Amino acid sequence: ENVSSLRLQLNHAQWFERCVMDQDKQLEKAKTDEGILKAEIVNKDEKILELFDKCHEREKTIEEKTQTMLEMMETINSLRKQTAYYEEEITKLLDEKEKMLNESVEEDSDASDASDDEEDEDSGSDSDDSSSSDSDSDDEPENEVDFWKTQLEGAEALLLLSNKELIESKEQHDKAYKDLELKAENAEKKASEAEAECETLRSRLEIMTYESRVAMEKEKSEKKQILLKLSEETKKAQETAQENKQILLKLSEEIKKAKEMEQLQKTEIGLLKKSVSDIQAANRIETDMIKAGHSGVVTKLTDQIRELHSKCQHIVNSNAANEFVRDLKSKSAEIEAIQKSEKEQREKRIVSQDKLVAQMEINMQLQKDVIELTRQIQALQAIDDAESAIGVEEQVAVEDVEIGEEQAYDIDYSSDSSFEPVDEHDL
Repeated sequence: ENVSSLRLQLNHAQWFERCVMDQDKQLEKAKTDEGILKAEIVNKDEKILELFDKCHEREKTIEEKTQTMLEMMETINSLRKQTAYYEEEITKLLDEKEKMLNESVEEDSDASDASDDEEDEDSGSDSDDSSSSDSDSDDEPENEVDFWKTQLEGAEALLLLSNKELIESKEQHDKAYKDLELKAENAEKKASEAEAECETLRSRLEIMTYESRVAMEKEKSEKKQILLKLSEETKKAQETAQENKQILLKLSEEIKKAKEMEQLQKTEIGLLKKSVSDIQAANRIETDMIKAGHSGVVTKLTDQIRELHSKCQHIVNSNAANEFVRDLKSKSAEIEAIQKSEKEQREKRIVSQDKLVAQMEINMQLQKDVIELTRQIQALQAIDDAESAIGVEEQVAVEDVEIGEEQAYDIDYSSDSSFEPVDEHDL
């Protein structure tokens, strides 16, 4: 029974060694998963940085379109100034036309008055002289009136031509101004819609970045805790393995002692058999001596028999074997407790690995969300219409400051987000 118990203990020790080897394999697998997770985190950080670069490019495009809008507004203001200048010129020409008409009317009235006075003065002259003077006085006002009429008609034609050109130019400028205003309104509307959509996407990006940052920080803390637990469990496992080695050494020594004890018991059993044979021989001799009447010799042999019986009883009642069995039972109980502890540690490591797998799935989902948001921003960049200049410069400055702070924080975080590998020697 002792030998079978020892063999059972050896089997338990071998099983424990296999469990320790399985634990080492699981630790290597956990390190491999850790490397994969680190690579995924680095890839995710690179994608976030690319997304921020695209946002900066989008903001540069908005600035360029804003500059174009400002140039268009300057062109509109220049056209307004030209229109006002043409209106002033038209007003001046109309005033000059009215003034020239008034002057021509006054000159006609003065010419008619002068002709009447000359006729009154020359009424007492001869008929020949009067007829000649009358013909001269009549020809002179008519020529002057024709001259001024011709001048007025030319000025009026020139004024009408210039007015027509000014009116056509004004109509063209008004039409161009209305077209520009319509385009500006459409561009402002589209710019406001694009800005609202961009703001929505930017807010979503900020929310997703914050959630990703929180998840990564949580993952980092959980991973540190898991690594600490793994290091502690590995240290405990090494200590337990060392203790098990010592226990195995003690068991080998105990087995050796048990074999020696078994050999000793075999020797003592041989001695007992010899003693029994001697006792039987002594009994026969005693019987013969009793028959012969040698009572003294019988007493001596009886004492020897009693002494031999006491020795046999002492050997039978020896507690060495019982103590050895009790030690083996206590060692067996210790090994069972160690096996139970190893089983609990394996279950804890399995739970930790499940947590790592769940966190990796969360990171993959976050990466998919970031890719979808990147696609939406690229679709938004396809808008080529002009955007409104109202409030864009202040908004762009504020967004540059915010995105610069976020990039600085992301760069710091990405530099701190790498996990230091656990040295096996430290474990």
